[in-house]
Amino acid sequence: MKAGRAAAAAVFCALVFVLSFLVFFPFGQGAELIWLRTVRAAGERGFALDAAYVSASGFLPSAELANVRFKSALLSGEAGKVTASLSLKDSIAALAPVLQVRFERVSANVPVPGESPLYLDLAEGKVALRPGRLEAFELRASGDLEASGRAVFTPSPFSLAEADISLGGRRANLLEALGPVLPLRRGEGGIWRLRKGGRGSDVGH
Repeated sequence: MKAGRAAAAAVFCALVFVLSFLVFFPFGQGAELIWLRTVRAAGERGFALDAAYVSASGFLPSAELANVRFKSALLSGEAGKVTASLSLKDSIAALAPVLQVRFERVSANVPVPGESPLYLDLAEGKVALRPGRLEAFELRASGDLEASGRAVFTPSPFSLAEADISLGGRRANLLEALGPVLPLRRGEGGIWRLRKGGRGSDVGH
């Protein structure tokens, strides 16, 4: 039971890390200075971040980071490459800034005895930045875990407000431990579904 709770906490920390990165990473000139501020802000919330290389380029705000390492009390790992850019088309459609974010070659050490690190080939999605909420849509992940769907988060305090995400993959058995923490239900073919709220949402529109 303790191992199951640890696995649930680890997966939740990974989710918090990804969304925290989006919250704390503004765009513009001076990518290295912005990254230092991001590291400081994340540190205040219990996350240690580091990157071997940071750059920004292009007409629209765009950033690239290499060998990004992250660590919290329960989870540690790295992403070989992280890219984030402003999507002009989606921003116009959503009437709000929309970021296209992509994580490649993600490895996370799960603090559960006997479990090897989780590996994701790719994790990506779009995030609309609205007052008091982050609307993540077109979410997609592949690797040991596979995911697709949408979610809404409140940044202060950070919490999951709405979600409709399908989850599966060769290590989907780890999701068994999330029942007490998240509204997950297992369906046919071993596919899990995370659903919460949904009324009044305009994610992706």
